[in-house]
Amino acid sequence: MKFPTVILVLLVLSKSVVTTNYDLITATSNLIEHLQLPVQVTVLSCWSESEKLQFWSGLNSFTSVRFFTENQVNLPWNDRNQHQNLLVIDAGCSKSKNLLRSAGQLLYYRVKWIIINNKTSKCEQFLKFFDNLQVLISSEVYYICEENGVQGFAIKQVYRLSLTTELIEETFGFWNKGVIVNSQFSKYSSVRRHNLNHYKLRASIVITHNETVNHLEDYSEKHVDAVTKSNYFLTKHVAQDLNATLKFSYVNQCWETRARE
Repeated sequence: MKFPTVILVLLVLSKSVVTTNYDLITATSNLIEHLQLPVQVTVLSCWSESEKLQFWSGLNSFTSVRFFTENQVNLPWNDRNQHQNLLVIDAGCSKSKNLLRSAGQLLYYRVKWIIINNKTSKCEQFLKFFDNLQVLISSEVYYICEENGVQGFAIKQVYRLSLTTELIEETFGFWNKGVIVNSQFSKYSSVRRHNLNHYKLRASIVITHNETVNHLEDYSEKHVDAVTKSNYFLTKHVAQDLNATLKFSYVNQCWETRARE
């Protein structure tokens, strides 16, 4: 009597794994549709032909899709419409991490990314995948993962303030059975990532008179280096709004001599 029970359990588990893989690729195509961006989609993966077909069929006919292997020569280095590129990477493929390491500034400048993992899709484990990658504050990197207590998948974004700071994750929304619920108050990362947690920013001030450094805030000699003094206050206000700190460098008008820091 025990044998049928064991067989039944194995069948259920097997079906669950297949469904998860299928859902993961479907969730990826649904996310691209949801973003409503005029993009050129490029998949750099080790997918089978059936997985490629499944992904392609989930997108509308107006979206252009290309499939390539995980080779850095397939990255949009010289594309004049670089800002319209959205790259899909499967972290479960063996060459994906090296590909992302070689991507350089493409990870945080102009190009958008969606990362999935068909082998380990748990959110906690997936976040570690981004260690040592250049996902900076301007990054538009999405990753789809399984989160405890969530049906379907969570859709996250990840970035860091600098190469030496910890990773920060944002919850973009959730996917379940073809439906995406967006939990972000703004789709613009420049609006959401408004708290730099006292991170130190560097700023330069160009002066024509050395005494200016002693009169930046006392409103004296307003006619001397007036633009510099105005920009000094504006820079401080921006840093305050971003909850950041500042380190100023003072440079004379020749751009050759640094007065002091």
